[in-house]
Amino acid sequence: MKNINCTILSVLCIFLFNACSQSGVDNHITGMSLVKFKNQDYLNYVVAEDIPIDLSANPEKNDENGYSNKRAYKIRSIEGVSQDFFIGKSPYIELSDGYYLVDWKWGNFIYKPFNVLLDVLWSEVQDRQQLWDMETPIISSDFIDKWGTTNRSEIDRYLQIEPAANDTLYGVSTDHLRSDFLGRYHSLSDVPEGIKENYIREKERQDSLQCIYVERLKLIIQKGALNKVAYIYNI
Repeated sequence: MKNINCTILSVLCIFLFNACSQSGVDNHITGMSLVKFKNQDYLNYVVAEDIPIDLSANPEKNDENGYSNKRAYKIRSIEGVSQDFFIGKSPYIELSDGYYLVDWKWGNFIYKPFNVLLDVLWSEVQDRQQLWDMETPIISSDFIDKWGTTNRSEIDRYLQIEPAANDTLYGVSTDHLRSDFLGRYHSLSDVPEGIKENYIREKERQDSLQCIYVERLKLIIQKGALNKVAYIYNI
């Protein structure tokens, strides 16, 4: 009975280790969000969603400012890195066949069918966590033609390319992973001085990698093989 219990315990340990390892990989994989709009003009306008807000935590957002219904528009999710590196710029990088990649620095905010297109230009955004009142004009709530996700490892697998980085985490090349600290700081002034240099260096590395994978994605799309590396949502 003792041997049986030991065997069961060993199997459980292996299972838990594998589960934790897989979870670790999933939490570190660099996702890539793809989008194709129904109209090219839509690229210029902010994609947001209707969210509840806590007026007790935001006393300045009173009835006079249009928050009487306790809801507001906001860009979904959080930024991938300090907003100093991207605020005021377009979040889209052109690929092929009308597809665009969402710049990793903006984070993944595309989430159909909850997104709406506000009559606000990306160049007018002052803060990644900015709120717009419910009276803000909406250009469209049905502006996305195609939406999908992929990651660097899927792209390299399809193209049969070995990642340049030899160092790995959970057996995955660091070229395919994001760093833990990239989403932690809203502004560069929030980054502790002790890690700021490494933080900026990692941001630059991720930008360089993104440029490489943009070119690889273009090639895949031109081959008509996007569905081989990306999951395209049908909504």
